Amino acid sequence: MNDKAYWIWLQQALGYAVKVDEIVSTFGHAKKVYEASHEERARSGAFTPRQLTKIRNTPLSVVDDIIQSCRECRCRVLTPDDERYPKKLFDLQDYPLVLYYLGDPDVLKNRMTIALVGTRKASQTGLKVAYRLSSSLAKSDVCVVSGGALGIDGASHLGALSGDGITCAVLGCGFLAKYKDSVANLKTDIAEKGLVLTEFAPRTPPIGRNFPVRNRIISSLSYGVVVVEGSLKSGSLITARMAIEQGRELFAVPGDAINSLHSGTIELIRNGATPVFSCRDVLSVFEFIYPDLVDYENINDTPLYENRKPVDFSKVTYGVTAVYTKDNIPEEVMEKVINDRKEEEEKQTEKAKILKGNDKDVYEVLTFEPMHIDDIMRALPHLTPGKIMVSLTHLEMDEMVLSDNGKKYRRK
Repeated sequence: MNDKAYWIWLQQALGYAVKVDEIVSTFGHAKKVYEASHEERARSGAFTPRQLTKIRNTPLSVVDDIIQSCRECRCRVLTPDDERYPKKLFDLQDYPLVLYYLGDPDVLKNRMTIALVGTRKASQTGLKVAYRLSSSLAKSDVCVVSGGALGIDGASHLGALSGDGITCAVLGCGFLAKYKDSVANLKTDIAEKGLVLTEFAPRTPPIGRNFPVRNRIISSLSYGVVVVEGSLKSGSLITARMAIEQGRELFAVPGDAINSLHSGTIELIRNGATPVFSCRDVLSVFEFIYPDLVDYENINDTPLYENRKPVDFSKVTYGVTAVYTKDNIPEEVMEKVINDRKEEEEKQTEKAKILKGNDKDVYEVLTFEPMHIDDIMRALPHLTPGKIMVSLTHLEMDEMVLSDNGKKYRRK
């Protein structure tokens, strides 16, 4: 039995994101945990009673299906005793006992790593900012780390790849899982020029609780984390919190103060995150701490707002992008957009059924086309402007309404 199989067995017995540093320091190797008696494990003091029970009840044969699925997706395995295992992850008490990967783990060695994270349903501005910042970082030999999802993650990976740069995608599911929000069409390119990795066995589905587990790896692999775009409820703020807890530098891109998509980044800046207007704003923080990791004199510091050539974001977004016109939209793309719209409308209809009072009145006035605040107020003469703004805020926080530039609001 290959020694890596014992690490897989121990991971399956204990679960994910479990404090393992004491276990590994006590036993040295997962094989020794397997060979130890129940009494020896208990006497070590490294396990909780529940963990002792789970270890006793987990047979080594659980690894057979996982090893077979690794062959199917052609992924390889890293374990804590492997020389190629990312050393920065040892900063975590709950570092992964197993990492499944495609690509080259050595791209993380002796290189500045910066994470870019943000919302899946990003604005065009957010996508452009992520792409431009990632591209500039990659040109400075930075490995851009992100979560392999659509939206800001995808634009970040795309930006790094655009200049033959290096990027690392950390997934919140297994390689064989079907995940509709992933940039699956970029996975091969990322693996060829960088690294795709996950803590989860190949058939692990993309369930919600996996993503905060994934986020701790993103922040731990990185020297700094940049939140590009996200609301106060965005999962990217979980990554930001983890970055602070792990002692990583935290950055955020400023945005429109009345757009809910930027409420998260504005809050982070208010609480001390470094605002980002160019690549230099990120890398200059590390100039005297890690002088050998980046050529600081030749940093690409072009401002993020500067006009650049158009970018095709169709690979990293949910629906139709600027690459199509009304006359050349492929039938299958249009069908997907229509189906996604119907699904979203059904969800919003269910939410609308439980609305009451002023929130209900305001929502019923809105449509899917942007509506100026003055028109909303004229349509609701029985409500004061203050009450209307309170209800719009409630609806935005419930992700039922979006605010556009120019004091306009629309249903999501």
